[in-house]
Amino acid sequence: MSTIRDLVRKDLSFGKSNLITLTELINKSTDKTFIEHVSPSCPEMTIIVLAQVWLDEATENKLSQLNRTCFAWLISYGCYGLQGGYFNSFHRKAEKAFIKLIEHTENTSDPKVTLRIFYAILDFLKVKRKILE
Repeated sequence: MSTIRDLVRKDLSFGKSNLITLTELINKSTDKTFIEHVSPSCPEMTIIVLAQVWLDEATENKLSQLNRTCFAWLISYGCYGLQGGYFNSFHRKAEKAFIKLIEHTENTSDPKVTLRIFYAILDFLKVKRKILE
């Protein structure tokens, strides 16, 4: 899942000479719920904030705050196995679909497979990524 993290960081760093830093990530976040946990020692919470900021800046359609959080938790779950209950029925359905996808996918550590899973999540959530070059 480091492939997803790296893709998201590159998208958010578009037009800059360096990748986005933790400080910049904190400053860009519109949801302050997880900010206090953003640090190198808490990567699972940091990637939640990274995913939420990415949704705001690198996607065409905007999800509700609740569904943004669901997406971020799914990404964190895929990377670190983090689970924290369900926010609503949409989150429960999305997580079930995600788990089924992972269970039926071989070699999930392969970068190409990881990206296929990531784009499958985006498709399930009907999120369109902006084309960033």
